[in-house]
Amino acid sequence: MGLSVEDLEAIEHHIVGTIDWLDENCDAELDELENKEMELDDICRQFKLNLVLKNHRL
Repeated sequence: MGLSVEDLEAIEHHIVGTIDWLDENCDAELDELENKEMELDDICRQFKLNLVLKNHRL
C-alpha cells in the first residue's frame, strides 16, 4: 500500500509552502535554509513512518 491521496496532497502543500518561503526569502542565511530543509524532511519522514507502520500492521 502507498500513500493516500490526502497524504500526497498534504506533502505537496508543505512543498509548495517551502518553495513560497524560499521565493520570499532569497536572502536567507544558510542556517535558515538548513532549518527549512529539516522542517520539510521531518514532515516527509513522518509520512514515511506512518506508511511503514500501516503496512507492517497488514
